[in-house]
Amino acid sequence: MNEWILTLRGALVLDTATIVRQRDRRSGVFDGFVIIIVVALLVGLPSLAISTGKGLDRGAAAAAEMETAADMFGRALQQAAPLLQSLPSSIREQFLAQVRQSFQTGAEIAAGIVDLPRILPYPIPSLLKSIGDWLSRPFQRSGFPLAAASLATWLGYGIWVMLSAKLLGGRGSLSGFLGATSLFAVPHILNIFGPVPVLGGFMGLVAFIWGLLIYIKGTAVSHEMTAARAFLAVILPILAVLLILLFSIMVGAVALIGLIAGNR
Repeated sequence: MNEWILTLRGALVLDTATIVRQRDRRSGVFDGFVIIIVVALLVGLPSLAISTGKGLDRGAAAAAEMETAADMFGRALQQAAPLLQSLPSSIREQFLAQVRQSFQTGAEIAAGIVDLPRILPYPIPSLLKSIGDWLSRPFQRSGFPLAAASLATWLGYGIWVMLSAKLLGGRGSLSGFLGATSLFAVPHILNIFGPVPVLGGFMGLVAFIWGLLIYIKGTAVSHEMTAARAFLAVILPILAVLLILLFSIMVGAVALIGLIAGNR
C-alpha cells in the first residue's frame, strides 16, 4: 500500500524516477488497469448514489420520466405548428385535441405498466441498473482523448500515440509505454466533483490538463525522447483526425459546388 501511495504521489508531481519505475515494472500494464479502474469507479460514486436514490423513490422516478416525456411532446407540437397553419382552425384544433388525448392515454398505459408485478421486487431492477452503469464506467470512452479515466481511451488512443512516437524516433516498448502513461488517470479523481455546478467543470479542466502533462511526461520517459517530441507524438493522432475531417468537408463542399454549377 505504501508503494502505491508513493507511486500515485510521484505521478502527481511528475516525478521522473516514479515514471521510470512504472515503465520498468513487469506488472506495469496490469497496474495501469488497476489505477484506471479504481479512479473511474471512485469518480462514479456520486452518480451511483444519485441514480440509486432516484431508483429507490419509485414515484419520483416515474414522475420525472413522465415530465420529461410531456416536455418532449410539447416541443414536438411546437415544431409541428407551422406545418398545421394551412389547415382550417376548426380542423387544426380537433387534430391537436386528438393528439393530446392520445398522448394522455399512452401516459396512463405507461403508468399501468410500471405498476405491474415484476419477477424481481422493486427496487432491485433499478439498483442493478445503477450498479451496472457504475461498473461499466472504466470501459467507456471519454468525449475527448484523456479527458477521463477510461481503459478504452488509454488503450485505443495509446496505440496511435505509440505509433507517432516511433515515427519520431521513440525507442520504448508497448508495455513500458502503457505502464508509464497509465498514471495520467490519477488527477482525474478530481472528476468526482462533476455533479457540482461550475466547480465540476473547473475541476474537470484541471484534471484534464494535469493528466495530459503526466501523459506527455510518461511518453517522453518511456520512449527516451524530449518533452517537445513527446508532446508532438501525443497531439499528432488528434491533428490527423482533424485534417481528415477538414479534407472530407472540403471535398464535400467542392462536390456540392460542382453539382450546383452543373444544374444551372
